[in-house]
Amino acid sequence: MKRLLIASLVLLGVSVALADRFPPGALVSSKRAAAGGGSCSTTRDTLSGTIGDARVVGQYFDKRAVQFTAGGTYTICKAVLKLAKVGSPTGYNLSVQIYTDSAGSPGTQVGTGSGNLDAGTLTTSPTFSDAEFTGMSASLTSGTTYWLVVSIDTVVDGNQVNWGSSGYSRNQAYYLTGSWTVEGTDYDLNYTLYSN
Repeated sequence: MKRLLIASLVLLGVSVALADRFPPGALVSSKRAAAGGGSCSTTRDTLSGTIGDARVVGQYFDKRAVQFTAGGTYTICKAVLKLAKVGSPTGYNLSVQIYTDSAGSPGTQVGTGSGNLDAGTLTTSPTFSDAEFTGMSASLTSGTTYWLVVSIDTVVDGNQVNWGSSGYSRNQAYYLTGSWTVEGTDYDLNYTLYSN
């Protein structure tokens, strides 16, 4: 009986010591941080430069896209685009997706697109600023051609979004009445893609 009492007191002392070193919630918090993983800050594919022109999304078209080739194998978690608003598109939701390439046109969506961004929060054209689209999860393969697509849920002439361009060499396309139209080698619509 005495030995059992001593053993119980020893275990109680260990428990108290552990409680002092690891207060309630400490171990749970570290698990949550690990589960969250990554910071989505590794720059992958990018096209940038001085903005000299733009293409529109939301004036007549609800999607605008630019073609690119993945420079590595990675899972995109964020896209940053040079955008500006025209008029007052407040409450118009913008989002970004990755599409496959289908014979030179956007094909089907890859993985998960971004969350929504209110177009009304953008700077007013001709002043372009970085628009961050987070929450993406699309796995890309090195050397494979894809399309970066911007979508808007409301199309009103006069209240739209300009996507900044810094050159004229990339294939880009727009979506209208259920089909894509590729405008050929045209505007270099600016973007930067990130992974964890």
